[in-house]
Amino acid sequence: MLADIVPDFISRFNEKAKQEMSSRFWKPEYFTTWLFNSQSEVHSRVHATIAQVLHELGLKVEVERSFNSGKLARFRPDVSVYRDNKLSGIVEYESTNSSDARFYDFNREACSLRHLEKSRDIGIPCWIFISTLPKAPVEKTKWYSYEFKKSDPEFSRLIASPFNFYFPRYVFETEKVIARNNINAKVCLLNIDENRLVSEKEF
Repeated sequence: MLADIVPDFISRFNEKAKQEMSSRFWKPEYFTTWLFNSQSEVHSRVHATIAQVLHELGLKVEVERSFNSGKLARFRPDVSVYRDNKLSGIVEYESTNSSDARFYDFNREACSLRHLEKSRDIGIPCWIFISTLPKAPVEKTKWYSYEFKKSDPEFSRLIASPFNFYFPRYVFETEKVIARNNINAKVCLLNIDENRLVSEKEF
């Protein structure tokens, strides 16, 4: 199962990240600013590395395959993972400009937890959610928000530590969804801080 190789996935991903940073194909600003999100540069490059690492670990992958299972119409995860031709898990990656309240805001079509809640029809045994939330302060001129104006007090709190601003709510809302729906799947909340992937919480 995908859950069994999470530590190996993290280790291999971090090795690849070092290589990509060294080659300058990845930029440090990918993980501390919003400067390279307008044409999906960050998402596409990190997304490709995620799929590559999973394949190197002996798993089969589908990229942005759509699932149309009743309530899950229009559900298209970043990476669907297979072992022995059976669906083993889902990996969802969010870059800096999408690591925000859409993770838990059910009013948004792209809400990650809404997909988790409705996933029982498909029978997904493991979910890996990867956010990009810096723990250190970020620069006001290089960070933006779909929720707050830069003049809002909440924006000042946000840029003091995007991780501390959002991640406790990620944990709280995930626990609620799991309990409310009796979800038996393994759920892993991973985060990229600067250019290093870390497992922050598992359910």
